[in-house]
Amino acid sequence: MRSSGTLSETSALMHPIEVQIPALRTFARSLTGESSLADDLVQETLLKALSAWHQFDGRNLRAWLFRILRNTYISHRRLADVRNLSSEPELEQNSLDTGYDAAFTTDLLALFGQLSSQHREVLFLVGIEGFTYDETASILELPAGTVMSRLSRARQSLRRLYLQDTSPPSTTVDSQQSIHNSPSTTEALTHDDANQ
Repeated sequence: MRSSGTLSETSALMHPIEVQIPALRTFARSLTGESSLADDLVQETLLKALSAWHQFDGRNLRAWLFRILRNTYISHRRLADVRNLSSEPELEQNSLDTGYDAAFTTDLLALFGQLSSQHREVLFLVGIEGFTYDETASILELPAGTVMSRLSRARQSLRRLYLQDTSPPSTTVDSQQSIHNSPSTTEALTHDDANQ
């Protein structure tokens, strides 16, 4: 820490860090796919942050903590050649936003889990946590242009997965032709609202 620290100084240091814990846990879950591994990753991140507090430049605590968490995750992933830390994220009921349909959220999380770890990282940081491109670039230690490119590809991949998941089952060519050639279908497809 920056000083020998009294109890009040330590308490003042801990509050801004504690505020970030829920977001760190969510990010860790998106990386690991397992609650227990995510909790361990957050705990290790907090220990590293406290021991390296003297290195914090005071600008963006949130981005600094996310960078430590991501780097810790990468280190663990490199060491874990047997375990697969990028499995599908575990869905917990308390993580669902009650404003959304639970089934849709479950489906979306399953699709999110199918993305590559690079796409999950950037989509989570920008789309869910609200980091700017520059903050995300700092966390991921990438150029901002690479972040924007990955984000675009991640959104395209998620959209493609969603459309594949929601497309109706294929029918035979004959039945598709008969459906498309029926008068009611043709009228529906060619109906111009301006002619009413």
